[in-house]
Amino acid sequence: DNDLTDNVAGWALAIGNDLTFQNSYVTGNDFTGSGFGLVLQGIDGIVVDNVLGQTNNFVGALGGLALSNIDGATVSNLDLGRVERTYLSLGGVTNSTISDISVNGANSYGISVSGGGGNEISGVDVSWDGVSPSGEGVRIYASPDNSTTNVTAGNRRYGIRVFGVSPNNTFQCGSFVDNYYGTGQSTLDGILR
Repeated sequence: DNDLTDNVAGWALAIGNDLTFQNSYVTGNDFTGSGFGLVLQGIDGIVVDNVLGQTNNFVGALGGLALSNIDGATVSNLDLGRVERTYLSLGGVTNSTISDISVNGANSYGISVSGGGGNEISGVDVSWDGVSPSGEGVRIYASPDNSTTNVTAGNRRYGIRVFGVSPNNTFQCGSFVDNYYGTGQSTLDGILR
């Protein structure tokens, strides 16, 4: 059990390429008032699979997991426990696969993608469990060529929101129910199927 309160990041890794962070437990940490609980930066080809952390405290933290400036990442089977603001943030992340994630909490964003592109997001549930709609299930900002498949987003302001210069994003087989807006796009060059 670690006390990581009021830090810019709780645990931060910024090392070489092709790291595997698999079958790991990040538990019992207090990230109250910190940035993101776990920050992974500049690690091309990283695999984050089956990382569990249900007993962490993210109250007042910016979010759970942040990936920054990474190409070719794989994130799957992630369970961080209840995260208050942003569950998973991808900043400058390209050509990566995000799958099999069920967001717990995250009143701001379930998954936020900004400044990257060419990512595949599939089999995720980014619904909000609060009393009234809050935040965005999947937020794509200034990020072209992303694909979302089998995304469930309920009880959100936006199920999926795409804005900024974000051409050629595709959305297939999604379920967007009980939101203020199922999808929202400020550009008309994305594809809905």
